[in-house]
Amino acid sequence: MRSLDELKAVADEVQALLASKDLDVVECLFILSLLQYVMFHTLIEAEIAGRLEESGAAA
Repeated sequence: MRSLDELKAVADEVQALLASKDLDVVECLFILSLLQYVMFHTLIEAEIAGRLEESGAAA
């Protein structure tokens, strides 16, 4: 599972890439959609891990 620090590092890298390059709108939207995908799956992984910990603690 990705940590919040790793996710923040990815977001910082994407922000730096968007600021430093001369990208068109389609390229920016593609990069942002990839970042959204990573963030969404990180949240799902965190939710699953939390539920597994809860069920393990209850058992």
